[in-house]
Amino acid sequence: ALTKEKQASKCTRCGACQIACPLDSEEVYLEKASKVVNHPDCLHCYRCIDTCPEDDCLEAKFFGFRLFKSKFKE
Repeated sequence: ALTKEKQASKCTRCGACQIACPLDSEEVYLEKASKVVNHPDCLHCYRCIDTCPEDDCLEAKFFGFRLFKSKFKE
């Protein structure tokens, strides 16, 4: 199973994840408590993770194994 996870304490609320989402979903951006941020409408394009400028804030996992994560971009 694919999961998208968020470390809310690392989120700076920049909004990049919502802007990058082709569905303009607010789910990842608005989440403040839950670690898993899957949503039924998600296309699993993971643009939110790719666009996030914060190290380890967002990550995609497959059966608990990390596929990729957000990282700081200069």
